[in-house]
Amino acid sequence: MPKADKLAGSFYTETFMRRYIFISSVILSILGYLLSSADHIPFILKIFSPSFVSANRGIETLLGNQNLKTGDQGFEQLSKIMFDMLKKNNPPEELAKINILNFYKLPSNQLTPSDEGLVPIVNVVLSNQQTIRIKLSFLKEAVFDLKSRNLFYCGLILFCLGLTLQFVDFFKK
Repeated sequence: MPKADKLAGSFYTETFMRRYIFISSVILSILGYLLSSADHIPFILKIFSPSFVSANRGIETLLGNQNLKTGDQGFEQLSKIMFDMLKKNNPPEELAKINILNFYKLPSNQLTPSDEGLVPIVNVVLSNQQTIRIKLSFLKEAVFDLKSRNLFYCGLILFCLGLTLQFVDFFKK
């Protein structure tokens, strides 16, 4: 009788492991597909890149209301993006002393002309009473980069997990 128990135990373990690896691989493949189609599936963006969704809502608020202040959805994310831009040219100890109070889009009669027409400009009001002018397109580009980076890292994690499962299955007896 010990022989039958031993056989049943090894059969269960091997079958279980194969099923686990197969089901996990299928789930990872589905998640990979959903990540690659995230632009068309808003639910996936909310899960894998919530900061992008919030920042994008902040951009939409700027386009609609023309004003984004503390507490509005997307304000925190756009502030982080703005501080990342400011870090390139300003010492960190100076940046630590200031906060962003609000963003507001200039009215159309105050826009800057360019080759493509009028370029929307956003004023960023800082707590030290300075105002920074930035093209709305720069903020949009930074928000898009945020989405791309988040989805890339999630995809990389899924890829590594899938690869690990494949190695486990390959080297398993």
